[in-house]
Amino acid sequence: LGVFETSDPDRSRGQTVSARDLLDRGSERIARELSGVADLWGEMLGVIGSLYLQLGVFDRARSHLEESLALRRANGAPPATLVASLSSLAAVHDEQGRPDDAEALLREALVIARTGSDLRSAEAGVLSDLAAVHRSRGKFDQSEADARFCAEVLGAEMLIPSDTVSQGTTEAELRDVRYRITEGHGLRATG
Repeated sequence: LGVFETSDPDRSRGQTVSARDLLDRGSERIARELSGVADLWGEMLGVIGSLYLQLGVFDRARSHLEESLALRRANGAPPATLVASLSSLAAVHDEQGRPDDAEALLREALVIARTGSDLRSAEAGVLSDLAAVHRSRGKFDQSEADARFCAEVLGAEMLIPSDTVSQGTTEAELRDVRYRITEGHGLRATG
């Protein structure tokens, strides 16, 4: 909580302090205090990078997330952690108009996510992110394919009542089910 010391009116002396100012100061302080503890430093860089991403400060987000990912790789972070790091960094690239880089990072995350059955929700999240990148690039067929895989990974039975799809379900009903599945994840479904 020392990161937020400047929000104390006695310390800020009446000056307006923005969230970015607090984050910049906190980042500097954490760098001084944690840079020798690689695993904790990698985690904090990821948190700070994600906060910069949320604030729309993409260059700082990218540098923090890249360093976090490098530290996490070097220290053998668990697969779920690597998937999250790659996905966050991909979001920065996508926001900065580099969808090819975003897609490459997400594809790497997908390979890692598919290494374990305990990473199914991470895999679905990556597929959802890939669908969004493809949709933003106008690759609607690929976006739909990603959405279908996402729905398969999550399991349609988790998203809709099991009695909605039966052996006698018509093609129109299946399209409606597919639409509801993908719409619930912010994805585009077609025909």
